[in-house]
Amino acid sequence: MFSIFKKVGVFDLIDSTCSRKYPKGGRPKINKHRLFVPIVYAYAFRHMPLRDMESFCKFDLRAMNIMNGYIPSHTSIGKFYSEFIVNNRDILFSRITDAIREECHIEFDVAFLDGSKFEADPNKYKFVWKPTKYHLRLSEKIQTILSKYELNRNISDSGIIPASLLLVK
Repeated sequence: MFSIFKKVGVFDLIDSTCSRKYPKGGRPKINKHRLFVPIVYAYAFRHMPLRDMESFCKFDLRAMNIMNGYIPSHTSIGKFYSEFIVNNRDILFSRITDAIREECHIEFDVAFLDGSKFEADPNKYKFVWKPTKYHLRLSEKIQTILSKYELNRNISDSGIIPASLLLVK
């Protein structure tokens, strides 16, 4: 995990956002690099509340190994979360998604926007059709996100946006 986050620049983003200075003195702060990885693990295992993340770092051997035995409190996790993760969530999401795609060799050529659900049972799948109203609202949300990042060239202002155009963006 450390090598993946380092490769995509998440740790550089942490260093540039969170200061390492101690203006009031006191003990050194938590290693932010080591704190970020257990938070990502905790989200992967559905430990969302801060106290659950604290107990995850306290009792899970993987988190204990990552933190080198240091157990962060829920307040330090919450402070780091609000100071860094909330403000940089879009950048973090895109960088981590790109890292997972590169590491696991996942292709994003196929997008199932129609509600297809494939289950673990072999030769069985379910198809759930979403009404057109759902697709129109989804296209409106996508349009606002693309316009926010100025990527809305060649996309119509109304109607359903084809998945082939989204793959190009």
